[in-house]
Amino acid sequence: MRLLLTVSVFLVSTASAISVGFFNTTVPAYSNEFLLGLETDESIYMLTVGQKLGTSLNFEVNFGWESEVYSEDATSQFAGYFDKTVQAYGLGAFYKIAGNDCVSFSLGARFIYSDMELEQEGEPDKLKTTARIFSPLARIDLSIPGVQNLFVHTQFGVNYRKVESTITETYYSDYEYERTDFSITAPGNILAGIYYQF
Repeated sequence: MRLLLTVSVFLVSTASAISVGFFNTTVPAYSNEFLLGLETDESIYMLTVGQKLGTSLNFEVNFGWESEVYSEDATSQFAGYFDKTVQAYGLGAFYKIAGNDCVSFSLGARFIYSDMELEQEGEPDKLKTTARIFSPLARIDLSIPGVQNLFVHTQFGVNYRKVESTITETYYSDYEYERTDFSITAPGNILAGIYYQF
């Protein structure tokens, strides 16, 4: 109990800023060649809340969610239906190496757990994909001139992903797939996200 109280007091006393914003990332969607004949990712925006400790260390909590339902009239010749849900949870920590009030360079890492479920007519009937993503990252934060507390950032590094998929079919056995991969990662449009610091 004393240890928990000591840690809590330390965190509160050293906390210097809170930030709220968004960043864009990709999570595995179809991790096998059975569906669509290829492996694809799903782009998702994540809400991020950061806590700065002192002047150099920043912790982040991330959450992303997306849902899509598509349905055609049952009288249509090509009637179809699908229901897709994607959700992701993340934790990140970054340590400022160099910088000033306008630009800073940090090193850190982020862990993301994602879960995607797809249900549709035809085969396969249901697909569930989960992934664990660990990314050592370098990050550059830039302040926007004239808006003191508004920042944009970009990041680049390496992704390690472990992906598991389960395909459920009505009249057949379930299929399970698993894979791991490494890749260099960077935002597709240069900027990864934006946040406001209080």
